[in-house]
Amino acid sequence: MNWTFMSSFNQLQLTNSWRKCAGTYCGHIENGTECGSCPWGTRVDVNDNRDSLCSVCTITPSLHGWMYLGFTVMMPMSFLFNFPSSPLQSPVTHSTCPNNPESSSGNRNMSTAIVHPPLLLQDQSSCGNPVRTCKYLSWGLVYFALHCLSAFVSILLFPPLGSLNLYSCVPQKLEDFYAPFLIVYGCPSEVVFPYLSLPLVYFAFSIFGCVLFYVAILLTPSGSVDLSKWLRVTHLSLYAYPVLGLVVFIFGGVLYYSYPYVILILAVIHSVYRFPAIFDYCAPTTNGSVLPVCHPLVVIRSLFCVPEPALALTLLVSLFCFGYSLISLDISTVWVLVFTFVPFLFYLLTLPFTHPFATSDGEERLQLALMRHNGTDSFVVSVHHRKQDISQERAIQPDSTDG
Repeated sequence: MNWTFMSSFNQLQLTNSWRKCAGTYCGHIENGTECGSCPWGTRVDVNDNRDSLCSVCTITPSLHGWMYLGFTVMMPMSFLFNFPSSPLQSPVTHSTCPNNPESSSGNRNMSTAIVHPPLLLQDQSSCGNPVRTCKYLSWGLVYFALHCLSAFVSILLFPPLGSLNLYSCVPQKLEDFYAPFLIVYGCPSEVVFPYLSLPLVYFAFSIFGCVLFYVAILLTPSGSVDLSKWLRVTHLSLYAYPVLGLVVFIFGGVLYYSYPYVILILAVIHSVYRFPAIFDYCAPTTNGSVLPVCHPLVVIRSLFCVPEPALALTLLVSLFCFGYSLISLDISTVWVLVFTFVPFLFYLLTLPFTHPFATSDGEERLQLALMRHNGTDSFVVSVHHRKQDISQERAIQPDSTDG
């Protein structure tokens, strides 16, 4: 009888010590402790109604989780590809464009260059010199390597320490990302470890790397290659890191569940404005007139037969974004391979039927930009000069008839 009473008393005491906490994310660290915030790397299972035990997170991130962390890594590096003044958008090289019957009746095989409207006003100090171009673009590899190194170091600092593997707390609902804001019960904690802390640590290391990158650019002799655009990208990155950290901290939950669609929408927008801007025009070297590209084989030739880094890089970025978003949606590999190339193939098939910039005003803007960019180079003939010649001819015609 006495033994039965003591057993019931111990069971009641154990039940009281492990009672469920009032706060959703509050828990017991060990036997007999009060309810409080779970330590970093632990969380309470909100689906367990029996008790509120802080359990250590030892689950490897899912594919969706790894892809989300990769998305946060790519956020600052997107400045290299999406800003019009990006230094990786190097001046174009020469390609072959369809002959213009109006301006090339005497010359059937003219050498031409595909024109990038966003690139017309950029500096071509390293154009035409392979050594200077390699030095110029090598800074892009350094910039990319710094961010990759920051990502690797950040992963090594998280449990398990010194390993490229990660332990994570599986997000169970959207509110899990906003546990640090839920301080009503005094239990703020990172419930979705490490989907909030790891990107912030990565941004901190990236800031340090960009400062070193900035110093290296300043110490580079100014006569070797113009690095003004790399300084601009570094400035933009340093300003962007605090903003990106705030975005991840506040909107991390929304991004975690919607980032595949965000990347997919941005990839579509990138294709809509970038493909026509870099593939739709070519400029004959004889008179500088801007002609629309009307045949898909011209684009294919500029990509494969006569490779142009700027064109190939733009296409690779677009394909990567489409493939990344589709993989994040956990779609079959076959469908990923099929749908990744659909936007570019659709553009090639519809190229003969549409030219968004092929208007007289668009051509005039391109001609004026080329004139401002190349000065008095014979590569360009100003549209304004043509109009002046026509007006002078019309003014002379009445005099000739009177005579």
